[in-house]
Amino acid sequence: LGPVLERQTAELFTPSIERTFALCLAYGIIPPPPPEIQGQQFRVTYVSIMAQAQKMIGMSGIQSFISFAGSIGQARPEAHDTINFDQMIRHAADSTGVPATLLFPEEVVAKIRQGRAQQQAQQQQMQAAMQATGAIKALSEAKLDQGSALDALAGRAAQ
Repeated sequence: LGPVLERQTAELFTPSIERTFALCLAYGIIPPPPPEIQGQQFRVTYVSIMAQAQKMIGMSGIQSFISFAGSIGQARPEAHDTINFDQMIRHAADSTGVPATLLFPEEVVAKIRQGRAQQQAQQQQMQAAMQATGAIKALSEAKLDQGSALDALAGRAAQ
């Protein structure tokens, strides 16, 4: 059944869709493309039912791989460094027919991550400042009795 459906897609559906799209564009039924892509070559892609089913079969492989990688990652966390999770998510979305508009573009994801990293750096700086403040307070309240460690340090500093 697969070869018959694929031949029908290649010889009937794809040419029909491409011709219809070209006519709609020529007669103004479809608005012209935005300036960013005008003059560029583009191709209308029709995804057949058979192709969608094959992609869905591939999802079970991804799910099984994630399960395997999770179990390996418990023993060796560095193993996760080999997996491109962003591309895996994008591939899974494509395989399951999730519209691309539901995923942020890579540039937006990079900005989100950059903002998160800046927030974490600020939090770490605030924690370090609070620890330093606590240490300074403890030093200011320390007694300089003779024989204390702080008295010895103060004596060495004076010399």
